[in-house]
Amino acid sequence: MATDISQIEEAQFPSPDRWLALAFVLMISLPGLFGVVDDTTGRRRANGEHASRRPPLVPGSEMGAWLRSWHDYLGESFGLRQELIETNAQLKKAGGLGRAYRSPVTAGPDGWLFLKVRRGTQRIYPELPFQQSELDAWAVNVEAQERMVRDRGSQFLFVIVPDKQSIYPDRLPADLPAPLPVSRTDALVARLRADGVAVLDLRQALREARTASSRFGAWPLYHRTDTHWNALGAWVGFGRIVSALGNRFPAVRPEANQRLEITTTEMLGGDLARMDGIQDSTRESVVRVRLSSARCSFAGSPPPGARTPEAPLIDAQDLECQGAPIRRGLILHDSMMPALTPFLGQLFERSTWRRTQQLDPALLGAVAPDVVIREMVERTLSEDVLL
Repeated sequence: MATDISQIEEAQFPSPDRWLALAFVLMISLPGLFGVVDDTTGRRRANGEHASRRPPLVPGSEMGAWLRSWHDYLGESFGLRQELIETNAQLKKAGGLGRAYRSPVTAGPDGWLFLKVRRGTQRIYPELPFQQSELDAWAVNVEAQERMVRDRGSQFLFVIVPDKQSIYPDRLPADLPAPLPVSRTDALVARLRADGVAVLDLRQALREARTASSRFGAWPLYHRTDTHWNALGAWVGFGRIVSALGNRFPAVRPEANQRLEITTTEMLGGDLARMDGIQDSTRESVVRVRLSSARCSFAGSPPPGARTPEAPLIDAQDLECQGAPIRRGLILHDSMMPALTPFLGQLFERSTWRRTQQLDPALLGAVAPDVVIREMVERTLSEDVLL
């Protein structure tokens, strides 16, 4: 049988299309191959980022949840993840494409970085007022938690920690539109207070603390290259929390006269610098606060030996402080809480901390707290999903 010479040549010498396909498969496989030896999950935890746990290999009763867990895990843990993020950010910056390609980082003067600044209606992250249905949904969510807590004879306090741009608007780019006269935070705070919910809005306290006449005016209250407030900003917020709780728990006394030791240390840039691809070339002056007479010692942000300003995110923890003025507390919180924990933990003989915005009735019954504090950062109100 005659042999087709063209078939022999094609078998021995793959066509350019086949080489191209092989190169493409190899390139998209590299992150997975590097993931075998690259401890991406460990690096995320060391940098203070939440890292998903590896899901089970066999799905449980809920297939959709199992698939979502694998999607989240693979998206966070593939090899060379941070290197690819940094390269992508640097390429977009070199081409002036940051805003066009939905960069979440806004760069202001003097190296200040901000996350998802919402100004104007034509931007990538527009500033949109609450629709009435959205405001109603948020109010119902918070008020339902407040009723659940009060029905059990406990106190409830809803604490809103402001975004960095709410406290340092002068560090934003000058070409940004002015903010709306009534923000989402304004609308929700007014609604909840009108409905009798104890809500603590920390914006005014932090704005006052950053003025030149303040005892804290010489230091920043937020990390310059990170989304979070620093220990000093958290201390200012803690003072207002103490005042709010002191009205209900007489043993809680103002901490305004507490002697503080304020120091600074140099670290690599924070999470925004990492998103912007400049973390290794950026330095952050991190403010630390030490109390002169703390009842107990708790880990804060950043931990000793950290390379960046962030503290590892802990989903659940239980703390004890003998001799504290309040017996038990339940704290629902987000990533702003690590800087506040060393101060707030001093108020409770036993405190239960959960990184969630949902109040579990079973947990509430098991803890039997004297007070429930729900802390939430301001930007949560602009997210698509009600937490």
